[in-house]
Amino acid sequence: MEKRENLFYGLGLVAYAVAKADGEVQAEEKKELHDLITDWSENIESEFDVTEIIFSVLSKQKPSFENGYELGMKHLALGKDLFTERLKELFLYLIKDVAHAFPPVTHQEQDIIVKFTHDLEKL
Repeated sequence: MEKRENLFYGLGLVAYAVAKADGEVQAEEKKELHDLITDWSENIESEFDVTEIIFSVLSKQKPSFENGYELGMKHLALGKDLFTERLKELFLYLIKDVAHAFPPVTHQEQDIIVKFTHDLEKL
């Protein structure tokens, strides 16, 4: 995997973690992720496809959201020198959007959003 792909792979892992935090990945969360990724892959970065691929794989394997988050952050750290402020904004937007796709946003989902916001600032 190329260094830049780690960013999008890590994003897919964190997106899975936030979707899984309330117990199950909901169809609405998958659809919201798919719609954003489709648009962003065409208009911003083609590498966003990697995000949806890993999210789909994890939805079948069903690891815990804690494991998904930690592994996601490790991949993001591998590509941290390639992060731009714009990419960080998009990544955070996507995570929040997935969490809000199936209301209500649970305490676990909100905790991940807050943690992700702080962890992104450190990268």
